[in-house]
Parts: sequence; C-alpha cells; structure tokens
Amino acid sequence: MRKESRIGYSIGIDWVDGGPSFQEGDETVLQANMTFHLLIGIFEKAEGYIFSETVRVTDNGAKSLSNMSRDLLVNC
Repeated sequence: MRKESRIGYSIGIDWVDGGPSFQEGDETVLQANMTFHLLIGIFEKAEGYIFSETVRVTDNGAKSLSNMSRDLLVNC
C-alpha cells in the first residue's frame, strides 16, 4: 500500500494553509509545542476508513490531545 498525499498538517492560532505538512518533500523542523492533525485513510470504492489524531510535539516525542481509549474496537 502506498500513501501519496499528506498524512497530517499543522493546526493552531498561527495556522496558514500551506504550512508544515507531513508529506514527501516537507523539510519542516519539528519543535516543541507545534500542533498537528494526523490522519491516515483507507478508501475503497464502496467505503473507507480514517484514523485521526491531534497531537502536540513535546521535547520527548508527541502527546495526544485526546483522552479517548486506545482499545481496539471490533464491530461484530
């Protein structure tokens, strides 16, 4: 599987279209307190699935802005 479009983009008070974006060729240096919306989707002809998360960059990685459980949901 190959993802040719971006998988995330910057958000926040100073947001501008065309800002930092997780895609090929983007050379943005990540810094603490930058905030991004990350999404990865699988799209089929009849349906699709999107996984989405908003995160803040920290000195030690990233922190989710959601407190939603990360347990796998199974539709029976």
